[in-house]
Amino acid sequence: MAMDSTCLQCGKPFDASVVANRFAGVCPSCLAKFAADDSGDVQPSPGAADPTIKPPLKLGGTFHGLEVVELLGAGGMGVVYKARQPGLDRFVALKILSPRLSGDPEFVARFNREAKAMAALSHPGIVHIFDFGKEADLCFLVMEYVDGLSLRHLMKDRLLAPEQALKVVPMICEALDFAHSKGVIHRDIKPENILLDKEGRVRIADFGLARMVSGPPGAPTATLSQVVMGTPGYMAPEQYQGMNVDHRADIYSLGAVFYEMLTGQVPIGRFDLPSSRVQIDVRLDEIVLKALATEPARRYQRASEVKTALETVALAPRPLPVPPVAAAAPPVRVRQRRPWLIFFFVGLMVYYLLRRMNPNSFGSLGFMEFAILFGLFTMALAFTWRVMNRSPRDSATPPSEFTGELSGGPRTSRLAVSAFVWTIVGTALIAASLVVPAFMRARG
Repeated sequence: MAMDSTCLQCGKPFDASVVANRFAGVCPSCLAKFAADDSGDVQPSPGAADPTIKPPLKLGGTFHGLEVVELLGAGGMGVVYKARQPGLDRFVALKILSPRLSGDPEFVARFNREAKAMAALSHPGIVHIFDFGKEADLCFLVMEYVDGLSLRHLMKDRLLAPEQALKVVPMICEALDFAHSKGVIHRDIKPENILLDKEGRVRIADFGLARMVSGPPGAPTATLSQVVMGTPGYMAPEQYQGMNVDHRADIYSLGAVFYEMLTGQVPIGRFDLPSSRVQIDVRLDEIVLKALATEPARRYQRASEVKTALETVALAPRPLPVPPVAAAAPPVRVRQRRPWLIFFFVGLMVYYLLRRMNPNSFGSLGFMEFAILFGLFTMALAFTWRVMNRSPRDSATPPSEFTGELSGGPRTSRLAVSAFVWTIVGTALIAASLVVPAFMRARG
């Protein structure tokens, strides 16, 4: 098997053809370890020293006029200490780079160039570089000490709420946009390098892998062999493929960090939309996907654009789902009193009592005939009463058909006339039933 590539993670040679193009530059062994790591850690976090690395300094000793107080962490690039600067009576972070790297003249030249670029980055969101140099064959950086936690430690304890992510990511965008405007890219944006102080303010640390990109095209640049220029899972495709990168590689890494903040997972290979894993605003899906676009031209072109998009989501109210149109509910009929029923039954009782007292009171009009005729008369009165008092509020008829007045329209007038006619007809029938029998008896 031909060993034709060097792993960007462990530095060992391997056959690049056995790894999918999504992870070109990382050997199968490192890829397997990364996939099996449930915690999501791809690099040792600050504050957790790597036991395989021997610390070059002793606690309690001095280095470059600084008192070494505490070991903060160790990784592939070197060891970080908490130190005290007696002259200014302040704590600083002292980073001692690996002796293997410090012995490489090419690395030292690159280190001096990049350290100057880092020291020029004066921004509240970037860890300040106070001093740098080489002493006792060790390259070192004296940096601002941030009393707080890394984003990695914060996410280990609990999954961040979307509201918290929407506060943290814009601050990262501000710091990155400033660094990019100075021609500096980070190349290794990941939760371990994002620090939050006790006030909740963001500091981006470890610009040690940054590269000056403001030089003229074609200018010679030193290369650093066998050094991981990024972290798998957070590196942009063009970065792990060994292509030339620009500030948009940091935007890709920022998208990966944002995805992990929302879901607790690193976006590896084919990944689900954030909204399918957690309950968040679906508009964040578009922002994450655009930041994680494979082609740099399809991503956000500046970190400030990511910030603007997030602020738009944070300020604009979340669109509410449109409820399905339900079928119109049938009109509620308010049960009304029916005085005409009482009137009808009272009339029947009067008829019965009068016939008992005088059988000839109603002539030959029998009880059933009287009930029918009197019922028609009662219905005509009830219908007339209802039409005269009808309004759109207590009717299922559209308001255009009724105005609440008798003269409200043609339909109202027709109903009133019909009721009046029924009343006249009912009255005439009752009168005929009383008069005709009496007339017939008089003639007989």
